[in-house]
Amino acid sequence: MCSHYQQPSIKLMQQYLKEDLHLPLADQDFSKSIYTESQHIFPKKESLLLLKSSSGKVGFMPKKWGYPNPFDEKKLIINARIEKMQYSNSMWRESFQKRRCIIIASQFFEAGYDTYLAENGKRYREKFSFKTKSAPLTFIAGIYEQDHFAMITTQPTTSYAQVHDRMPLILNAANLNNWFQYDISSILNDKSIELVKTPILD
Repeated sequence: MCSHYQQPSIKLMQQYLKEDLHLPLADQDFSKSIYTESQHIFPKKESLLLLKSSSGKVGFMPKKWGYPNPFDEKKLIINARIEKMQYSNSMWRESFQKRRCIIIASQFFEAGYDTYLAENGKRYREKFSFKTKSAPLTFIAGIYEQDHFAMITTQPTTSYAQVHDRMPLILNAANLNNWFQYDISSILNDKSIELVKTPILD
C-alpha cells in the first residue's frame, strides 16, 4: 500500500505548523538542503519526519523509509499495522511505545485493483492520489528506529477500500499531539477526516 508520497518544501511545512497550527516548532535551518524543494519519497529514500522532544517542542529529523527486514536483508518493511503495535512479540512494539513520528505529505499515491490498457498495448494498474480534504497538508502516523521509519496502516474507509485493503493512518491536523501520547483511542475512532481521491492518468 502507498507506493510513495510527495513531501512539501520545508518552508511550507514550517510555516503551516507554526503559523496555522501554532505548534512549538524548534528553530531549524534547512535552507541549504534538498528539502527546500518538494520531494517525491519512495521506499529507501530519506524524508523529513516530525518528532517531539522531551522539552515539548516539535522538530524535523531526516530518516530513511523502511525498517530492515529480519527475515530478508534484501527487502525493507515500509508499513506497520496499527493492530499489531501492542503484541508482546511484535517487532514494532518498542518503536510504538517510545519513538512515534509524523510523516507530512502534500499527497500520497496508491495503485488500485483494476487495470487498464495503455496506448502502448500494455496493461497497467490504476493509480490514485490522496490528500486530506480539510487541510493543505496531510499528516500520516509513523514510527522510527535509529535511521529508519515505517508508515502506520489501518483499516480503509469505504472509499479507500475500493482501491486497497489497507490505508495510512491519517491524523487530524488540529490534534497532532495526540499521536505523541500513549492513549491514541481518539485517533483510531476519528471519523471526521475525509480524503480527496484523484485518478492519475499516465
